[in-house]
Amino acid sequence: MSTSVKSQAIILKYWDYSEKDLIVSFLTPTHGRLQGIANGAKASRKRFGGVLDLFTQANLIFKEKKSSHLVFIEEGEVLDGFLNIRADYNAILLAQGLIEAAHHFFKEEEKNSQA
Repeated sequence: MSTSVKSQAIILKYWDYSEKDLIVSFLTPTHGRLQGIANGAKASRKRFGGVLDLFTQANLIFKEKKSSHLVFIEEGEVLDGFLNIRADYNAILLAQGLIEAAHHFFKEEEKNSQA
């Protein structure tokens, strides 16, 4: 059984998974750093338009499954795109360094297998 969770998040990284899907690493205040798969993220502007861009603060809705270390990102809403960072090359470099540090130092949430 999977449970839906809604949480604020900052997008740290993303990778291509397939022709239409992305794997996304994000940091939440309640669940720590998570990685999830966003099915159809490259094709669906309605569900993911700008939400999964780097440095974006968003409300994400995702499902956790006990049998997988990846969550399944269902949809999201942009809270802040940090346009001031995106307008300045030096700010982008500094933000990228901070994002890399956050991704490195915040360990991915460990699921409790005894629950």
